[in-house]
Amino acid sequence: MSKKLLNLSVFEMGLRDELKFLLKLQNDLGEHISIEKTPDKYDSLDYIIRRDDKIMLYIEIKHRYIELDGFDSFMIGRVKIERISLVENNSILVWVDTNSNKVYFKHYTKDLLDLKTYFERNSQKMVSYIHKSLCSVGYEELLVEIQSLCSIIS
Repeated sequence: MSKKLLNLSVFEMGLRDELKFLLKLQNDLGEHISIEKTPDKYDSLDYIIRRDDKIMLYIEIKHRYIELDGFDSFMIGRVKIERISLVENNSILVWVDTNSNKVYFKHYTKDLLDLKTYFERNSQKMVSYIHKSLCSVGYEELLVEIQSLCSIIS
C-alpha cells in the first residue's frame, strides 16, 4: 500500500471519528447549542460553538490512535497556540484517545504562550508540549466546561 493511500485512510478515520464525537457532543449539549465547522479549513480551531446564534467558544479536537495514557503531555504546534491567542472568544483544546475513549481537554489560557518551544523531530515545525497536569479529563467534565462557558448550567 502506498504511503499516500495510508495517509488518506488515517485522514478519513479522523474525520469519521470527529463527526461521531461532534454528533454525540451536540446531542448531549441540547437544542440551544449548535456546533459548526469554522469557515476556513486552515483555521487553528476546528469548530464554533454557538448558543442561540451567538458565538460562545471555539473547540479544537484531535483524535489520537495511540494509547495516550503512555504520554505525560500533548504536543501542539506553536503557530496554532499563537493563532488561538488572537481569538476573542474562549477556546478549548480536546484530545480523544480512540483506544480508551478517554477525553482530555484544556481551556485555552494565555499562559500557554509561555510554554517552551521545540523543533519537532524529522521536521522544521515548532511545537510545544502541554503537560497532562494542566488538562482536565473526562467527557462529562468537558460537557460541564462547555455548558459553563456557554452559561447554561443552572
